[in-house]
Amino acid sequence: MCSPFLLAIPLAPLLRSLSAKTTTVSVTAQSGSDSVKLKGGNAITKSGGGSLDVTALTATDIDPSSLTLPSGVVAEGAVQFGIPGVALSFMQPATIAISVSPSNNGDTLTVYRAEALAGPWMQTGLALSTCVVTAGVCQFDTTLASQFAATRSTPTVTISGAPTSVTSGNSSTVTWVSSNATSCTASGSWSGSKALSGSQVFTNLTVNQTYTLTCGGKSRAGSATQSATVTVAGAPADTTAPSAPLNARRLRHLADPGQPHVDGKYRQRRRDRLPGLPQRHAGRISLPPTATATRVSPPPPSTPTPSRQLTPAANVSLASNSVGITTLAPSPTVTITASPTSVTSGGSTLLTWSSTNATTCTASGGWSGAKATSGSQSFTNLTTNQTYTLQCMGTGGSATQSASVAVTAPADTTTPQHHYHRPRSQPGGQHHQYPPLPSPPTKQPPAYRAPM
Repeated sequence: MCSPFLLAIPLAPLLRSLSAKTTTVSVTAQSGSDSVKLKGGNAITKSGGGSLDVTALTATDIDPSSLTLPSGVVAEGAVQFGIPGVALSFMQPATIAISVSPSNNGDTLTVYRAEALAGPWMQTGLALSTCVVTAGVCQFDTTLASQFAATRSTPTVTISGAPTSVTSGNSSTVTWVSSNATSCTASGSWSGSKALSGSQVFTNLTVNQTYTLTCGGKSRAGSATQSATVTVAGAPADTTAPSAPLNARRLRHLADPGQPHVDGKYRQRRRDRLPGLPQRHAGRISLPPTATATRVSPPPPSTPTPSRQLTPAANVSLASNSVGITTLAPSPTVTITASPTSVTSGGSTLLTWSSTNATTCTASGGWSGAKATSGSQSFTNLTTNQTYTLQCMGTGGSATQSASVAVTAPADTTTPQHHYHRPRSQPGGQHHQYPPLPSPPTKQPPAYRAPM
């Protein structure tokens, strides 16, 4: 980076140039040469009055990165002409030329002015607040001497996911828009170069995703980075119908049929299951002198599975007194519609489809090939009836649906033709005379009869 170049203009030559001819002051810049052009006969005055020390006038190239500019802009080039911190005005406009990178050629830059490097930056005193870069130079006219900067807007990018939270196996659409950018690159849960704006569908999500997009601008504009996060909840809800509940005490009894069925107290369910025992009295069991009583302790209850109910696929093992649970994957679903469902020959229709719990889809019938798990497709110039079939498959199986479109012939809009036949002439120039048609019979009213 070049250090600022300071040019002190001597008093006598400046006074002579102002009264005689146009004077151009050139300043070596980082990417070329800045210049200030003063017209002959121009006069410089100090705001607020007072004497002006012309020898204090300086012209300096400014490092663009050292400026504190308004939010959203960055300097491509900058120059100072005048007396730092002092507001000066020209009787006639001075022409300022700021050297910038040739990569800006053809671009429109925005010009700002400030009386001090720290600002505030404004656009008063400028004949035009913009310039079009030609041959690496931004040129404009001003009536106020101060710090000048040629700027461009910095890139911006916005990105979002919809929805932002899904269950495992479902999908989300990422949409993004950028401005003042020339390229965008993806990172995180996706990668590669991306368009400056667009959308992308992500299917069969099983873990949390973070989609990051960085969009860069031209020349010194820098870049902007934004991210969108999609949270993936646990496994999909189990939609399998639950089986009949199993009684834990019944399971313990099934595990050892030789033990009496107990539930905290010794209760004799059926006396014939324990031969040799007398009838019970007052809740106690009387044993003969030769009999011995053995306390039957129920086995410890098995730890239930906290998040699942028993399904029809549950397996009960009597030997180990345990219950095994098999979790079934959710079955895929698919919907497909055509709009319209009836067209005239040569017309078109739009086919739309979506699916859940599916990873792949295949078309057949009126179309073919692999399809996305959701989308739409237009079909034109239809001449015969069509049936569009879509089969979507996932870990839980497959599902098939169809949509039909009826094609009818176009209506006949031809005007009917009426044919008239002239009577044929007889030999001798006479026309054949057709006998007149008989008149229809006249219906006579019934005769009146007087009552008898």
